[in-house]
Amino acid sequence: MRLILLSAPSLATDALRVSLLASQAFVSVDVVSDAPALAVHLRAGIGGAVVDADLYASLSPELLAQVDAVPTVRIALHARDQDQRRIAVADGHDGSVAGVIARLLSQATSPAHPIHARRLSRRESQVLGHLATGMTNREIAALLAISIKTVDTHRGQLLKKLGLRNNSDLTRYALGHGIAPAGGTIVPPLAR
Repeated sequence: MRLILLSAPSLATDALRVSLLASQAFVSVDVVSDAPALAVHLRAGIGGAVVDADLYASLSPELLAQVDAVPTVRIALHARDQDQRRIAVADGHDGSVAGVIARLLSQATSPAHPIHARRLSRRESQVLGHLATGMTNREIAALLAISIKTVDTHRGQLLKKLGLRNNSDLTRYALGHGIAPAGGTIVPPLAR
């Protein structure tokens, strides 16, 4: 899982990054300290985020929605002990590195709380999965027995809900979040 750590640069941030990487639960951990860099990482597709509570509160509604679409754990790296405990408990972990990792992984793997299902309908998830395999709107419409216009409407809603711009962004998002067609297999395109 690719992870971002949204926090002001500091020794504590560096130590947390090293600890997260040492857990071997994450492929990469990139430190991001501002909104423009965060937006770039979100467009590229991430699997999760560890976000300093102060920066989380300062995010625009659009960025906040995108961050909340992936497993996210809020922390208080640069706060007093009592604030760290309050934020950790409110976010469902104990504040330790192990607690943060456990919370991220439980969000990412829980069938009761799939990442994309927080904001996408079942049909939108299906359309997204098929778009990620390279299928055209026409092919998806035939496969799902819906009109091409309905597929295009779902595609438009996906772009809007996820704050993305095009099919390439949708594909990156789907691949980064493990969204695949029913059965988890890539569906070959229909005969053209």
